Amino acid sequence: MKNCLIAIFFIFLSLGCSSTKYLGISDAQFGDGNPGNSAITLKTTGTGITESFKQELERNLLASGFNDAQGDMDSKGYLVDVQQNSIVENDGWSLVLYIFSLCTLPSRVDITNTYDVNIYKDGQVIRTSSYQCKKSVYTTAYSPVGLFMGESSANAEAREAFDLADKISVDFPVGRRR
Repeated sequence: MKNCLIAIFFIFLSLGCSSTKYLGISDAQFGDGNPGNSAITLKTTGTGITESFKQELERNLLASGFNDAQGDMDSKGYLVDVQQNSIVENDGWSLVLYIFSLCTLPSRVDITNTYDVNIYKDGQVIRTSSYQCKKSVYTTAYSPVGLFMGESSANAEAREAFDLADKISVDFPVGRRR
């Protein structure tokens, strides 16, 4: 048993780890127009948008009342266009601690994803919204300490997609009138 624990310790020591702390998403910025309950095409672009994020966003939009969140891009009907931009900031003090602790204390990187959402009807913008999502990524090289600072990247990404879909459904309420 003792040898097994020592082996596990050395595995953690050699592999390191990374975790993500999800800090939430901003409130919706409201615009004009309400299409009612209509078929919606979803388009997502950005360097940090993964296929799993797109699928999670689509699934959550469907769950929030959208009739359809997929299809070909065409100029007729309604279109939800989501564009993502990321700003990555290194925390200098955590990097200094990371180096002086010989990579056992976590280094922190703050990421701000800005989602610009445009709602189109027949090729014309009828509503625009912007949301900011903040998260911190903790990384260690020679200890499992980073694991205790947050959650897996996949879980944080799923929460981000859920929150973004929720905010879009508030800003663009399909199936109900305001």
